Amino acid sequence: MQGFVIGLLVCLLVVWKKGFIFLGVLLALFMFYAGYATLNSDIGAHVIHEQGTPYIVASYIAFIVILLFCFIGYRLNGRRVKNII
Repeated sequence: MQGFVIGLLVCLLVVWKKGFIFLGVLLALFMFYAGYATLNSDIGAHVIHEQGTPYIVASYIAFIVILLFCFIGYRLNGRRVKNII
């Protein structure tokens, strides 16, 4: 869910200004690192035991969703500029 919310926000920002794509990529990398660091820390085994495999999948899919929304925003920005000119 967090990947979708952050991705939608980044998509809107990238549609507004293309420079925000760097923010989107940084947020996606942060989400990837946060998931990786959590699952590989001392408490990672306990988190996996309590939440199960869907937690692992969801934490890494958030990374992909944010990058996908960055790409969608970039494409929509390009079309908006071409339609105005």
